[in-house]
Amino acid sequence: MDEITSVCNRTGADILVLTEADKRIDLPYRSRVESAQLPTPFYGETERRVIVFSNYPVVERFSTYDDQTSVCVELETENGDIIVYGTIIGVFGNRNAEFRTGLIKQTEDFKLFNGMGKTFCVTGDFNVSFSDNWYFTHDGRKKLLDTFYNNKLSLVTKHLSNCIYHVAVSADFIENATVLTEEFNCDRRLSDHKGTVVTIEQDRKSAFRKD
Repeated sequence: MDEITSVCNRTGADILVLTEADKRIDLPYRSRVESAQLPTPFYGETERRVIVFSNYPVVERFSTYDDQTSVCVELETENGDIIVYGTIIGVFGNRNAEFRTGLIKQTEDFKLFNGMGKTFCVTGDFNVSFSDNWYFTHDGRKKLLDTFYNNKLSLVTKHLSNCIYHVAVSADFIENATVLTEEFNCDRRLSDHKGTVVTIEQDRKSAFRKD
């Protein structure tokens, strides 16, 4: 737990999204929003599927199709408010009915929150890789790509290999920005997945990151 906390702190992220998390993780952020408690005894009392940490104040929290699996919050930033949707698509992988149902319901959420007229970002464990054949389903990949295209969201992590943790953000927000990506935990020692960091540098050198 201490080592995971240290790694998260070293990213220096303004917005940090953890999936398959534990509420005992204590990070020095201004805001913290967790998904709903999971049923015990199958899950531990402190387990949470998603936790969103932010250096920005929370304007509003929105209900999602499944509050145990997704967190949606509006944050007040120096570049305007941004709605962040942190999630896991398919908590048991991508080859079962739960993934297909969750994918449909979540893409409906994406359309709803993206239509609020604010910068929108969806991020988390998509259980789909986009640049290779590492882990994906054809239907799942097509559904997500079509949804991002139709909602004018840019999948800025699309090029990363062996990666199912992604960031999609409003295309107009990054139109004149420099977007940088990096990864950590590449040896998967602390987790069975790599961490993903996205830095968006706009004219005023502000940054938006996800882990």
